[in-house]
Amino acid sequence: MRLQRKERIILLIATGILLVALTAVFFALRRNPIPVENTLGEALQYPTQPLLEYMRTMKLSLLIGSGVICFILGGFLYFLPTFFAATNHKSKLLAILALNVFLGWTFLGWIAALLWALTTEPQSSA
Repeated sequence: MRLQRKERIILLIATGILLVALTAVFFALRRNPIPVENTLGEALQYPTQPLLEYMRTMKLSLLIGSGVICFILGGFLYFLPTFFAATNHKSKLLAILALNVFLGWTFLGWIAALLWALTTEPQSSA
């Protein structure tokens, strides 16, 4: 089965977003800035201040990573009607983009932009 051009572009965009999300998770879960002598094993043996600091650092890293992923995915979903309009080569692409930007937050505006982007334009019989 051969993918059409629109499907290849959507797949490429989704793959790019997934790679960015995985990169954000990787950097969020990287080694924390606790000095080497206070590793997690030592912190578990001596449950004092380093363990609490380790836990705070990991929570903050996960929170930041989750926020980045949500921001990227939310942006992709918010501008999905514009992506569809661009891949369908709509003549009213700028109007769909304006509707998406200014009224997309109302959900009804987003649905209207999505429907407008997915409708087929009538063929001119000239």
